[in-house]
Amino acid sequence: MAVKSNLGVAQQRASALKSAAGSLTGGGVPTSDAQTTVSGNKSAQNAVKSTINAVLKVTEAVNSASSNINSVAKNFEAIDQAGKELFTRKNL
Repeated sequence: MAVKSNLGVAQQRASALKSAAGSLTGGGVPTSDAQTTVSGNKSAQNAVKSTINAVLKVTEAVNSASSNINSVAKNFEAIDQAGKELFTRKNL
C-alpha cells in the first residue's frame, strides 16, 4: 500500500474555493440610500455595511484557505518524493 499525495487534485480544490470566493463579491458592491429619512433607513444602511464587511471577511478567509491548501499540498508532494527516494535507496 502506498501513501501518496495528489498535488493536482489539491490545486483543483484550492482553485474551486478561490473561484467560489470570487463569486461572493462578483456581483459588485451594494449601495444604500443615505438621503432617505424613512424610519428604519439608518438600520438598513448599517445592515448593508455589516453584510459587506462580513462578505469581505469570508472572502479573505476562503482565499487564505485556498493558499494554505496549495502550500500544504506542495509540502506533502515534496515529502512524498523524499520518502520515495529514501525507500528506493534502502531497497538497493
